[in-house]
Amino acid sequence: IIIDDGSKDKTGEIADKLASQNKKIKVIHHSPNRGYGAALKSGMYAARF
Repeated sequence: IIIDDGSKDKTGEIADKLASQNKKIKVIHHSPNRGYGAALKSGMYAARF
């Protein structure tokens, strides 16, 4: 699970490319940046489902 928390570089694009090559990788995008707590919560939720 990769959380792109509102990055302004190409992190989201790179993560999406990796996910398209490996179905075990899940990418969650936050826009705008929601902070550490929201990223952690999103990752935990995604790991459960």
